[in-house]
Amino acid sequence: MYPTSGVTFHSLIKRSRTFDATKESAAPKAVTLMFDPREKPIYGAFKQALFGRLNEAILSKSTSVVIKQCFYSTNVMGNRVVHDNHTQITKLTAEINCLRWASALMGLVYDFVTSFTEEHGPAPFSIPSM
Repeated sequence: MYPTSGVTFHSLIKRSRTFDATKESAAPKAVTLMFDPREKPIYGAFKQALFGRLNEAILSKSTSVVIKQCFYSTNVMGNRVVHDNHTQITKLTAEINCLRWASALMGLVYDFVTSFTEEHGPAPFSIPSM
């Protein structure tokens, strides 16, 4: 597994350049991925998703993961065929980058909530942490 390194909104703005998932990941971590290959994937426009588990929690306290793969449909039978590894990383890099930006923006929201509640006291409702 090649987890992407944590980023802040400030660091993304400061290092404004094209994201390269193969070069901008944290140190590789050996994990075991478990899933049922007979499970029917959930299909989107160009990706399929399967649910699986890792042998240890890496990104949070959960071992649950979603396995995403890009596919294309064949002209003859209309079957969905998973792309080769190089095409996978090329097509999924944009999604990984979007998730990095979303996480950084969410960090700004949490910083604001923390600052606001320190100044004005706790909110009268529960604020979830994602």
